Amino acid sequence: MQQNLTNAVETNRFKLEELFFSRTDTRGVIRSANEVFRHVSFMEWDELLGAPHKVVRHPQMPRAVFRLMWSTLQSGKPIGAYIVNKAKDDTCYWVFAVVMPIDDGYLSLRLKPVSTRLEQIKALYTDLRAAEDSGDMSVEESEARLLDATIGSDYTDYDDFMTDALSGEMMARAEGLERGRVTSLDALKKIQTAVQSVGQDAQTVGALFERSRQIPFNMRLQAVKIEGREGPISVISGNHQTMTQNLDEQVRKLRTAAELGAGPIQETRFYTGTMLLMEEVRQQFDQETTTDKERRAADQDALAVLYTQYSEQAKAAVFRTAERASDLANLCKTFRRALSALEMTRIMCNIEQSKLSGDTAGLNDIASQLLSIEKDLSKVLARIEASVSEILAAAELLQGGSRKAA
Repeated sequence: MQQNLTNAVETNRFKLEELFFSRTDTRGVIRSANEVFRHVSFMEWDELLGAPHKVVRHPQMPRAVFRLMWSTLQSGKPIGAYIVNKAKDDTCYWVFAVVMPIDDGYLSLRLKPVSTRLEQIKALYTDLRAAEDSGDMSVEESEARLLDATIGSDYTDYDDFMTDALSGEMMARAEGLERGRVTSLDALKKIQTAVQSVGQDAQTVGALFERSRQIPFNMRLQAVKIEGREGPISVISGNHQTMTQNLDEQVRKLRTAAELGAGPIQETRFYTGTMLLMEEVRQQFDQETTTDKERRAADQDALAVLYTQYSEQAKAAVFRTAERASDLANLCKTFRRALSALEMTRIMCNIEQSKLSGDTAGLNDIASQLLSIEKDLSKVLARIEASVSEILAAAELLQGGSRKAA
């Protein structure tokens, strides 16, 4: 009878403050581990070292998770995933595992998951494994369902999901340990959200501008009917049309600059969370007593190499995003000046229109449309400016923290 992972008996040996560490060769054979791994798995060192990592694999883990994990690692990328393992005494323990390729194998850090997402994962994994065992789904189909379920409507891809999952678990853990918020992860989340908002709002600017293209031309046609081609409203409307055409280039620049892309910041959130785990594992190493100094030195070296690599990539991504956000802020100012000029020509047109006699209802409708679009553009521009301010403030916090750490 299939064991339901939602009801599996969990060990009480795994404490919230503890972190797992393991290092394997390219085949997944354990070359090193920390005392937390040995203690929670309820194994002796001679049972653990030299054994394949699957020695702690829970028999009800979906095969799809490992298929996704290995394909990601073999492509040279790190991965984060929820994993349930089985200890030697047949109890289980859940981890959120971060696994990273290194030169001669893989390095893994694992924390105890305590966020509300875990119960959903337990139910999902139970269903996936049941479908795999019954033959209802192949492993490939199970992986596709895993991706669909984790990504859902909230994430762009699995990388986005695993980044948010890692941050969420680290925040929940920090709260459980009464450590307060993880400020660097908060700042990066703000940047990622703001970057995504900027992209969406820039698309809205483009759509609004498209709506406005024909309006000045229609205004001029109406004016010609009422006062002739050389009348003041016709001239003002013509100027407005020319300015609208010139604004087209500003819209293009704005939309291009707004395509900051959340990918680099998403990666930075994952790297930053991982680096925080690395720092804590290093501290736990200092508290352990081990006679195998050579093995521990190799662990420290592997951590140091990854830490440096991730730190450099994270700093570069934050710097590039802040730099492009600054460019976007300047473009917003230019766009506002152009929008103010358009508003002035419309006001002048209204003034001249008030001097006319006869039916000017058509001009009034067109002027109202222009006013509505100008207001909408101003609101969207304000949102972009607010998002840019959030990006720059959060980037300054991160870069200031980096300088202090250095």
